Amino acid sequence: MLGESIQAGEPLAHGALADGGPAYLFFDIDGTLIWHDPDLEVSETVAKARPSDAVYQAFRTLTLRGHRTFICTGRPLCMVSDPLLELNPTGIICSGGACLYLDERIARDEAMPHDLLIRSVELISSCNADVMFEGTHNSVMLAARDSAADPIYPAPRAVDAAGMERVTDMRFNKICIPQPELEKLGPVRDELDACFDLFDLGGGAFEMTQRGVDKGYGVRGVLDHYGAGAENAFAFGDSGNDLPMSSAVDTFVAMGNALEPVKEVASFVTDRVQNDGVVRALLRLGLI
Repeated sequence: MLGESIQAGEPLAHGALADGGPAYLFFDIDGTLIWHDPDLEVSETVAKARPSDAVYQAFRTLTLRGHRTFICTGRPLCMVSDPLLELNPTGIICSGGACLYLDERIARDEAMPHDLLIRSVELISSCNADVMFEGTHNSVMLAARDSAADPIYPAPRAVDAAGMERVTDMRFNKICIPQPELEKLGPVRDELDACFDLFDLGGGAFEMTQRGVDKGYGVRGVLDHYGAGAENAFAFGDSGNDLPMSSAVDTFVAMGNALEPVKEVASFVTDRVQNDGVVRALLRLGLI
């Protein structure tokens, strides 16, 4: 199957890495390692979707060759599902770069300062918008008082900061916002934009992370941890929150299903996630 349908093509001369060291590879999850079936609920995909057999085999081969693999996702650590952990990555960058899980422990976890969190809740509530506050250990839906909307995945609901404090540890790294709710935030965007970066995830979803805390920041944190440089680093992604990785690595690969701004900055564009685009790219790079 894989041997016949996916060909290495023209290698990009990365078989010999700088200083003979290992490659450091950073993989987005949604839209890169796994495909979101539009016929399934988001919560079902988040909890149960599996990478393809070819992706599992590629990760095993990378590990056997001494390379280091990292999941790099907007998901908080508590939402990195068992099928993804079965890839046995070297480490995980989660919450869009705010949290680093390395050497089987949380090495860094940058939560919003309490005053910023409280002010953000006030601003969002003033617009009657429904959003998700996501953290390493728990998440919560901040809902308008008259909202009947359900969370996009199982999580408690609250209508104000006091309610959030009753059901969570109040340590959040980012805010996930559906497009209709983002439009409601127009009157307070200037103040929010002064403190947060906004990323288009595609499919009508957006996320806000603290300014400067993004996937590129996470990648650089990992490389610093291992004393590695960008010249041996590779990243793979499809959406707006993957863009900051492009400035942190030597080679940035866009999926065939990626947003156009992601494709525009890529070293090259591989096939779509449904067609094992990551595996095809690794073959082209001579890494498997």
